Amino acid sequence: MSKQKTQESETEEKDVTENPVETETLEGLDAPNEPAEIIPNKSEPKKLNPRINTVATSAVKGNKKMGVYKFLSLYPQDVYISTLLVHYYPHSFFTKDEWFQRIDDILNTPINN
Repeated sequence: MSKQKTQESETEEKDVTENPVETETLEGLDAPNEPAEIIPNKSEPKKLNPRINTVATSAVKGNKKMGVYKFLSLYPQDVYISTLLVHYYPHSFFTKDEWFQRIDDILNTPINN
């Protein structure tokens, strides 16, 4: 009986190791050596640092006045900056340089508790 059990176990082991379908799927899963994805530490709070976007998307003359929505369409800003501009200057018209001055004024305003 022991010979039969050993012969059966040997054939089962051969079937498992020689199965071409399993070996193909396992070979397909092998990925090249890629660095593991770095997971940021969630205990550290995110720092909000809005940046002023001064890159011109189209040619605008410096002396041409425009509303806040036109300015934001030509010079897209961070969502926080654009919300403050729309809140403080909904119907105002300024030149490009005056709009950037308004952004600097808003960002440099002290916060009182």
